[in-house]
Amino acid sequence: MPRYPALLYAAIEVTTLLLLSVPTTAQFGPSPCGDKPCLPKWEPTYNMSKSTIFMPCNVSGQYNAEVAAKFGIVDFDWSNEKDLWVNDSPMTCMERLLAQAKVIKDINPETKVWVYRESVAAQPWYSDVREKLLDPKTQSWFLHFDPSKNGTYRVPQCDTNFKPPRCSNLYHDQVQTPNYPTGDGACEHPCDCGVPCGRYLWDTRNPDLVDWLVNVHLTGNTSVRNPLIDGVFLDDEWSVTGGAAENCNLGDCEHDMGLTTKDVADIVETWGTMMQRTQQRVLDLGGFDWRMFSPGAGTCAGAPFKKEQCASYIREQCQPNATLQHSAMMYGLGVGCRLNLTADGEVRDFDQHLASFLTIRGPFAWLGWAWVGCGVVPPRPVGMDTDYGVPLSHCTETAPNSGVFTREWSKATATIDCNQWKGTVIMKP
Repeated sequence: MPRYPALLYAAIEVTTLLLLSVPTTAQFGPSPCGDKPCLPKWEPTYNMSKSTIFMPCNVSGQYNAEVAAKFGIVDFDWSNEKDLWVNDSPMTCMERLLAQAKVIKDINPETKVWVYRESVAAQPWYSDVREKLLDPKTQSWFLHFDPSKNGTYRVPQCDTNFKPPRCSNLYHDQVQTPNYPTGDGACEHPCDCGVPCGRYLWDTRNPDLVDWLVNVHLTGNTSVRNPLIDGVFLDDEWSVTGGAAENCNLGDCEHDMGLTTKDVADIVETWGTMMQRTQQRVLDLGGFDWRMFSPGAGTCAGAPFKKEQCASYIREQCQPNATLQHSAMMYGLGVGCRLNLTADGEVRDFDQHLASFLTIRGPFAWLGWAWVGCGVVPPRPVGMDTDYGVPLSHCTETAPNSGVFTREWSKATATIDCNQWKGTVIMKP
């Protein structure tokens, strides 16, 4: 799916983002880890092959499991196999994510497989969500169209591909939604979401809904409670100035649903509390959430520093008790939701990034790619599968303000020269 960039989450201080990642002053609820970064409960590793990460996606069928199984972590988007599940009746996005996880685990049980979950929108192509959308007893779990605005809604209430039209009083829009004959997923016949296809919105003011989200949809038997699933990508957010990210801007939300300023503030607050509970539940079940990476929580996260910041950033991380020794880092090789390759198809500046990664990383760190779209097979440089042993010390600067940093590993020496933007990893005999 065309995710939007930089949906950031930091464990200590979080800035909520709205539609196209414009920062607002709204805050998430308290981190489940207090004033410290969250860490997985997995055994830490310095094994380089296991310290790789990627967000794979293929719309025409399952992603190549042999490629995915080489990574330490793979995080699958809801768009995976979309050309197939949009034409299932009913749709089977959730079931296909589990099937994809199984074929990868069958090849490499140590690859950690993560799956996508929406924290704001109710996607009816997930079976358990569809059941609640159709259940008369759970209609209060969703935000409704304001009946006094009937005829002036800014999004369609009905799917007119059906005769008679299939309609719902529950608010839904067409953002990132399968449709017939074209949409974000093209159905070969009118799309069978059970309800009009669209992104519905959870009403987190309802405590029964929150309990269900925390314990079932976001973390349950098709998520981190399942032995096939090791983590989640909890997407999107509410903000008091932006409304529901990726769905409607605040003005459209207020109009179509008749939301007051207090309504939005209450939803933002209860959504934040729900997220804190959910993330704690994910951790309790031995999983991890992409938003907990620090740095690297962005959907399209790249390297944790720009080239011109190389010396100052690494110098700080070479200090005793440096942050990265106590946080989970996702070091991205991509730029702006793309792989960032050379004309020859090689990873741009890989030597520099690998040397930097080995110089600053802690026991929980991954090198690779966040979201780069569907149908992408990234190159895999030899350096991603080389055995560097374990670090013998923290990194050091070769001389005061030299801008050259080195770190000894049991089987290699990593050096990054920030002045020349040159990285080397020399294997020991």
